[in-house]
Amino acid sequence: MKQVIRIGVLALVGLACGPALAGKGGPPPPTRTTTVVGEEEVNDNEFFVGINWQFGGKSQAELVVGYRDVDVNSNGDVKGAGIDMTFPLTGGFRAGELRLKGIDGKDDLTGEYGAGWSFDENAFLVTGAAQAEFVTFGTDYLFGKGKGWRPYAGLNTVSGYTPPPYRTVSNVSCPAPFELSPDQLSCNFPQSD
Repeated sequence: MKQVIRIGVLALVGLACGPALAGKGGPPPPTRTTTVVGEEEVNDNEFFVGINWQFGGKSQAELVVGYRDVDVNSNGDVKGAGIDMTFPLTGGFRAGELRLKGIDGKDDLTGEYGAGWSFDENAFLVTGAAQAEFVTFGTDYLFGKGKGWRPYAGLNTVSGYTPPPYRTVSNVSCPAPFELSPDQLSCNFPQSD
C-alpha cells in the first residue's frame, strides 16, 4: 500500500510540474550579429572630356580633356588629383590652359583647387571649381596686368562615385549553456563526455 501511495504522490508531483515546462521546445536559435569594423577604400580613375564656356577676358567655348585619379571611402569621402587641358573652339587648334588640381569632397560633389598655365595669355593661374555629376562650375585667376578672373561653366563625362561597402565582421553565438552546432545553424544541448 505504501508503494501505491508513493507512486501516486510522484504522479501528482509530475502532473503539477508539467505546466512549468509547457512550451519549452528545446534550445533557442543562434544569435547573429554584424559589427562594422572599418571603412573600405577604392581607387577610381577616369579620363574625361567636356565643353566649358569661359567668361571674362576672352569669352569662348573650350574643349576640355583630362584625367582624374581619386580614392573613394565607404563614407563617401573622395580625395585625389586631376589634370586637364583646354583647347579653344575658335581661332584654330591651339592649347588654352593646362591645370593641375587637387580633388576633395563627397561622392556626389567635389571641390577642385590647383594651379596651371594659360597658353592663350602667357600667364600663371590658380583655379578653383565645383564638380557635380556631369557639370562643373569654376574660375581661374590669371596673374598679370589686365588678366584677372576667368569664370567658366561646363558639361563633361565625370560622373558621381559609388562608395564601397563598410568592412564588417559577423558572429554567430548561442546563449549559455547551449553550444553552437558545427554548421552554425542551430544551438544544441552540451554533449557530455
